[in-house]
Amino acid sequence: MFDNISVLTPKGHSRSNSGSRGHSRNNSGNCNFSASPRKTMAYNRQTSSVGSVNSLELPVSEDTLLKPRSRSISEADIEQYRCANRVRVFFFVILAIVSIAPLALHSLRVINNSRTSCGWNNDGAWVTGVAYGPNPYDLSYGTNAGVTCANVKDVPAGFVTDTFIVPSADESEKWLMFFEVRNYDSGHGDIGMAWSPDQGAHWVYESIVVNETYHTSYPFVLRHSVDPKVTNSLVMIPETSAINEVRAYVSSTDTPTEWTYFETLISGRAYSDASVLEYNGVWYMWAYVASENDVHLFYSDSLLEGTWTEHPMSPLGAAQVHSDFRRPAGRPLVLRGDKHAHKQDKVIRYVKEGAQRLVGYGAAVWALEVTELNTTHYGERIQRRISPVGGNGWVSKRVGNVDAHEISPGLWVAGISGDHTGDYPVTRYFISTVVLLLGAGVLLALTYTVADITKRVGATRRHLHRFAMEKVYTHPTILSILTICLGMAVLWQFDFLLDCRPPVNVVNFTGIGPHCDLPEYGDVASCEGYRKLVEKQSIVAAIAGLDADVIVADSTVVDSTANDVAHKAEAVVQNNEHAQEGGEGDALLECEVTLVTALFDLGRYSHKAENMEEKFKARSFEKYQAWFVDILKLNSCLVIYIEEESEALVWEHRNKNNTVVHVIQNITEGYENLSAIKKVLNDESYTSQVVRPGRPEMKFAAYGVTMFKKIDFVKESVVANPFRSEYFFWLDGGYGHGRRMPDFGTEVWPDPKKVREYVSPYQVFILQADQPDSHNCADLRATFMNHKTAMAGGFFGGKAQPLLDFHTSFHRQLDKTLEMGIMDDDQAVFFASWCEQHSLFQMEQCPPNVMCQITGTKRCFDRWNCAVSFFSEGDVHAHHIPLINWIEM
Repeated sequence: MFDNISVLTPKGHSRSNSGSRGHSRNNSGNCNFSASPRKTMAYNRQTSSVGSVNSLELPVSEDTLLKPRSRSISEADIEQYRCANRVRVFFFVILAIVSIAPLALHSLRVINNSRTSCGWNNDGAWVTGVAYGPNPYDLSYGTNAGVTCANVKDVPAGFVTDTFIVPSADESEKWLMFFEVRNYDSGHGDIGMAWSPDQGAHWVYESIVVNETYHTSYPFVLRHSVDPKVTNSLVMIPETSAINEVRAYVSSTDTPTEWTYFETLISGRAYSDASVLEYNGVWYMWAYVASENDVHLFYSDSLLEGTWTEHPMSPLGAAQVHSDFRRPAGRPLVLRGDKHAHKQDKVIRYVKEGAQRLVGYGAAVWALEVTELNTTHYGERIQRRISPVGGNGWVSKRVGNVDAHEISPGLWVAGISGDHTGDYPVTRYFISTVVLLLGAGVLLALTYTVADITKRVGATRRHLHRFAMEKVYTHPTILSILTICLGMAVLWQFDFLLDCRPPVNVVNFTGIGPHCDLPEYGDVASCEGYRKLVEKQSIVAAIAGLDADVIVADSTVVDSTANDVAHKAEAVVQNNEHAQEGGEGDALLECEVTLVTALFDLGRYSHKAENMEEKFKARSFEKYQAWFVDILKLNSCLVIYIEEESEALVWEHRNKNNTVVHVIQNITEGYENLSAIKKVLNDESYTSQVVRPGRPEMKFAAYGVTMFKKIDFVKESVVANPFRSEYFFWLDGGYGHGRRMPDFGTEVWPDPKKVREYVSPYQVFILQADQPDSHNCADLRATFMNHKTAMAGGFFGGKAQPLLDFHTSFHRQLDKTLEMGIMDDDQAVFFASWCEQHSLFQMEQCPPNVMCQITGTKRCFDRWNCAVSFFSEGDVHAHHIPLINWIEM
């Protein structure tokens, strides 16, 4: 069967052999390595047929050379060699798939997230924040961003940028921040607003305030008198290049969410980023035309009433403005000179670096000094670069704009747009992915080549290779073990991916205070005044904290002197220490965080309920008691509302110095909205049309009462404040249904440090179940009937005042919806409160797991309960729950 087979001999002669050993070719495709001992060989195949192999050269070992003859090579030997190669290639393919799969999955994740809030986009991850310093050049960025896309809930936001702030000299007046919000629904930019009650230390997102049918951005806002009868007037000049106009809108600090179009200042070109300045009695405007990379200069004797005339040197050419530094990037300002030192005033304007470049756009902001500015001449020179800081911070890659304000001599605060991703992140990602794939292919090819070479080295190596081919590559048991190990490794990795990550919407950041705490700024005159301001605010806050113990029902604070407040607070604390029955001698602890929870046997109220969903029937009271024990084991201060029959269970696991128990025998007794709830449930025209009519809240009133009384229990705990806490959180008695509450041991949960870090002092912290849609606010009936859930009611909380405000809003919306003849669960009423006031809530989203993101599934099972990971001590995975715990048997 072989035309020519040559075997090398010690003397260099060759011996030919022809014929066949009589083995038939194995056409079944299976590799049979037990037919004969396998010889390592190399052959040159000249045709595709095995029987037509013209030459086969066999390298032989010393053992073979000592033998007088060498056996001939059969078709079966060659077929075994080919089959071994096929197996080897198969495993190389498996290795390639395992290597490339994460890249492919992440690519799908990018595509899937490209139109969701904070999803991937090709513009970067812009956020807004604040910087501070002794002058408008040397600025130190706040530790964290002030507002991110995650804060924006009324529209799906890709990023926020173009930051402008309106500080106030009045300590009681809120600071305002305006910025562009990239709206994924409309595909263009809107103008959003946030406010700060503490001089820029914290920012609370309010809402979209300018929403046109075209793109708007760069909300240049300034205080300017429009009408002598209107005080605190504001003027906004946003970018409206989409309609070839520069428009002015007006509002006031009293109603900063309401803006009205006033007039068009200039038109005729697609002017971007118009920035104005009054200097020597004349108003000047710089406006950029992107298509020409030109900056145009205009002047007028009035901001709103006068006519804007283009400067004779406009557009400013290369002699006046460098081509890389033309596009405005912030508020122009005048640095007043010291006349006694014969120093002249300086005009400073900020520009984007590389505005005309495709790559590198907005890498930094440059401060330019305008050396000559009048109605006939213009000149400027480069002054200072304001750069990103590197690393992983919110302004680590790019700086978009700077809006600097002198708060007091030697103390400047600036609104900043920062990016921590860089320009064209998706493009760069896919390019890097292609490079990695090519690299993986080259590596696989090299691996195959090296393997093909090394198998010829030494008899021992050949025997090991033969053993691997015979026993490992094809043995079904070994293959099964390898497959199981690989599967377990993948599941283990995905198990961690299913767990939660820290919130992306962290609102706590440094602000301007630490500037005065730095040693090098200790002699700045303004710092002494600032420290006095902080000290004064701390005293006021302390008094307000004591007043929280004597808050009356309408959420107003009792007017009292400091001594009266102190005496009343002391009396409240003393009463709380002895309020618990049998608790004399067990003084209550002081805890920074109080948890409020409850457990009621609702089965006694549901015996008449028919056609209730099976999954609720399966959740017996015994199951809830078992889940409740996980709550009782927490090393935290608890306020518990419970029935008398379950009180013994509490004291089996709790101490009297960290627990307050309120016994309520009948949850529905005396509830003011009970009759209204029953009326809705008896309305078959409504209950028959709701989604999932078998839900317990649609079957018996006690379930609804229990849900709606959560906020009442929280208010009672805030007012009483038995543990003199600063933060209060509601936690469902069956939180996580036994799957997400680990044994924390002696660790305090929620960790007070994490609470201070993550929770806004001016909002109610709550988990976001789904992206809230502000369009649903217009039709609450449809929203309630469709059981659309935006917020998770199992865990929420914050400081006293936001919770009291929430209580008021909740009952206002509950009364309103019951009067409309509609009802859903407590989370639906939460959404109605959000519709009433977006800024009341700090909504954090549990990051969905990777598989959910790839498939586009919104209902990921960790979206309700990731507060466990958010507020645990140490690393987020310190109390990781194994995947098997998620499987309900």
